[in-house]
Amino acid sequence: MWIRLGECNRCGTCCHLKNLLKSSVHQTGTQCSTPDAICKHLKMGDNSNEATCLIFGKVERPVACLLHPSSPDSLTPGCCYSFVWVICN
Repeated sequence: MWIRLGECNRCGTCCHLKNLLKSSVHQTGTQCSTPDAICKHLKMGDNSNEATCLIFGKVERPVACLLHPSSPDSLTPGCCYSFVWVICN
């Protein structure tokens, strides 16, 4: 089983991922439908180097966002998360 390590560096890259957005039902109950969609809850900082999720820690935050990235193949370049493989007995 993969165990995720690290913390979010707030780059906002995952908020641009079409696969994550397509699987996420947002606050309005509608799914993102455009392939290059950017989450409507993403707010970039003045210098565009720091992203803020406007619904972070709130009940309406999609489960897909809470769990992303869920495996090494879902990591994006620059992501601060890493994974270790753990064998459970």
